Amino acid sequence: MANVIANGLGYLVGAGSLFLYTPIAIRICRQRSANGLTLSTWWIKVVSYTCSDVYGYANGYNLSTYAETVIILVEAAVVLVLVAYFQKKLFHRTFAIPLAVYLAFTLVAVAGAAPMFLIAVGQAGSVILNAAAIVPQLQLNQKHQSSGDYSPITAALASAGCLIRLFTTVTLNNSDPLLLSGYAIALFINVILLGQIIYYGVYAEGKTVLAVLTADVSSSTESDSDLSILVSDEEESGTHFFMGPS
Repeated sequence: MANVIANGLGYLVGAGSLFLYTPIAIRICRQRSANGLTLSTWWIKVVSYTCSDVYGYANGYNLSTYAETVIILVEAAVVLVLVAYFQKKLFHRTFAIPLAVYLAFTLVAVAGAAPMFLIAVGQAGSVILNAAAIVPQLQLNQKHQSSGDYSPITAALASAGCLIRLFTTVTLNNSDPLLLSGYAIALFINVILLGQIIYYGVYAEGKTVLAVLTADVSSSTESDSDLSILVSDEEESGTHFFMGPS
């Protein structure tokens, strides 16, 4: 019975993940600007989710146990392209070269040519990458006492998904320690980010909880201006995790 529930929840999370980064993509398209987002963050996310998917595939795990990370990988890749496009870097060598390297390593891993211990290292590394991708946002929000530009809906969905994944990993994947640690850390950091967004939105910016949670689809000139300030400050501080300034 537990297996049936776990499989069902797994596919439910997979379906829910269709909307994980959708709010961010909508915001970019609505504003026709990627201010407030760094290209490096989305490279980190793409690489991180790729490592997780390759690990699940290489171990022969049921697709239901990692279906959402496959979908999230596609979404993150879409946001990556959108950010690169609106920052006018899509056809620049600083985007093309990492893309070629990423595709080459991914093909080698999926083809089974990579040793399993390296794939396991990649899965373990994905935990660090996922945390590193969100840390700059937490720092910027705290520095400016602002809810920032990261979608609260995304943070909430990610938290719920990680919580369910802890259950499905215990039930279906024999409590794989690498997967459990990854989902636990991701749950922790996304809950902190969601709480921070709501706290600063309500107590520092004077918004209602509803206004904070619907910021992705509501127009706010002040908010868009704040995003430019955040990006400018981040570039000045030199806080980058991949490929230098982005």
